[in-house]
Amino acid sequence: MTTLLSFRVKNFGPIKETEQIDIKPLTIFIGPNASGKSYLALLAKILIEMHNSEIGRKVVYKKETYISSIFDNETYFKCLLIINEYLKDNLEKILKKEEFRIFDESVKNNIANTIIRSLENNIKHYLKTKIELYLSPPIKDIINFDSDSFEIYVDNPKYSIKCSKNNNIEIDLSNIETELKNFDVIIKDTEIFDILKDESIGIDVGSNILLHEFLEKTGFYNRFIRKVYYLPAARSGILQGHKALASAFVELIPLAGIYDIEIPKISKSISDLIKTLLMLPDKPKDDEITKIAESIEERVLKGSIGLEKPEELSYYEIYFYPKGNENNKVPLRRVSSAISELIPLVIYLKYLVKPKDLLIIEEPEAHLHPKNQVILAEILAELVKKGVYVLITTHSDYIFDKINNIILRHIKEKDESCLSPEEVGVYLFSLDEHLNARVSRIPITKEYGISQEEFSKVAYELYEERESLIDSDLDDEGY
Repeated sequence: MTTLLSFRVKNFGPIKETEQIDIKPLTIFIGPNASGKSYLALLAKILIEMHNSEIGRKVVYKKETYISSIFDNETYFKCLLIINEYLKDNLEKILKKEEFRIFDESVKNNIANTIIRSLENNIKHYLKTKIELYLSPPIKDIINFDSDSFEIYVDNPKYSIKCSKNNNIEIDLSNIETELKNFDVIIKDTEIFDILKDESIGIDVGSNILLHEFLEKTGFYNRFIRKVYYLPAARSGILQGHKALASAFVELIPLAGIYDIEIPKISKSISDLIKTLLMLPDKPKDDEITKIAESIEERVLKGSIGLEKPEELSYYEIYFYPKGNENNKVPLRRVSSAISELIPLVIYLKYLVKPKDLLIIEEPEAHLHPKNQVILAEILAELVKKGVYVLITTHSDYIFDKINNIILRHIKEKDESCLSPEEVGVYLFSLDEHLNARVSRIPITKEYGISQEEFSKVAYELYEERESLIDSDLDDEGY
C-alpha cells in the first residue's frame, strides 16, 4: 500500500499552517475541538477523489488504465487528434529510424498547452463545487479570518491552489507543464514500434498509447484507490433521523414549482450518508471486509445488524438483533447510542467497502466504553492490513495507545501481521492564543512508537490536581 496523497495548506478554515500531510494506509488526526481536523479530512477526500475519480475509459491496448475525470472528453479527443494527425504525417520517417524521439517540440507544446488549459479550468470548477458542497458556500468563507487567501500545495502531482476573498482561484501547474514539455517518447526496442508497424491498428492504437504516456506524466492517472467513503461525526443522530429527513424532502419536491420553498441546507457528507443508507445493495458482500464487520458485531455490539425491506417501502429498515435473543429485533429508536453510532460503520463494511477504498471516520470512539475503544482500534488496524485505507479523527487516548502498541509489536517482536511505522501517519492539531491551528507530524520512533505527549499532558494535569486535593484534605483538621 502506498501514500495516497501528500499536501499542505495555509489559512484553510481554522488551520493557519500545516507541515506536509501524507495520507498513509492509516492516518490519524488528533487535537482539541474546533482545530480543523474535519476540515483537513474533507479536503483530503476532495483532493483524492479529484485525482482518482474515473473518466470511464480504461482499456488501452491490453492494458487496463484509469484517467482522472478531471480530464474532460473534449480535451482527451483533441489531444488524441493532434497525435493521430502527427503520426499520419510522420509515420514513414518514424519507422525508418532505429531510435527516434517521436514528438518534435511544437507537437509536445501543443499537447502540453491543451492539457494544462483543461486541467486549470476543470480543477477550478471541481474544487469550488466540492469545497462549497462539503464545507461552506461561498468558497471565500473557508479563508482563515486573519488572511486574505487560503493556499493548498499538493505534491505528486506537484501543483498549488490559491483562493482569494474575491472568490478568485489561481492554479499553478507550472511543474506539470514542464514535465509534459520535457517528456520524450523513444521507440527503440519498445512495443509501440511494433504497434506502429501494424497497418491494421498502428496509428489509431499508437495514438491512444502515446496520449496515455503524456497523461501519466500529469499525475492524474492510474488511480490508487476505488472509492472514498466518509462517516461524519454524530452518526447516531443522523441514523435516527435519516428516514424522516428523506420523507420530508420527498413531500416538498412536488410543491417546488407551486410555492417558494426553502429547503434546509445540510453538508454533503451528511447527505451522502443518508443517501447511502437509503440505497443499499440487496445483499452484503462475501469477503474479508464483511468478516471484519461481523467481528465488530461479535466483539463490540454483542449482536448483529440486519436489514428488512417492508413491501410498502422502497428502502431498508435497520434492526439490531441482540446476541442470544436473535428472534427479537430491536428498531433503531430503541438501541443504545453506542450501537447506533457504530451501525453505519458496520453497514459500510458489510455492503460497500472493499480493498483499495479509503474510509474516513470522524471520532470512531463516540459513545464507546474504553474497553470497546481498544477493541475497535484493533479492528481498524486489521482493516488496514486487509488493504483498506483508513483515516480517523479522534480524541481517544485509548485508540491512540492501542494503535501505538500494535506498531511497537511490529517493531519489537517483528510481527508482520501488525502495522509498521511506515504504514501510519499521525498529525497533531494545536491551537494558539488566537484559536489558529497548526498541524505537525508526530514522529514514530523505534524506542517508544508514537509520542504520547499530547494525551500525557492532560493526564499529568489531572494527576497534579488530584494530588493537591489529597494533600489539602490531609492538612484539614478533623479528617
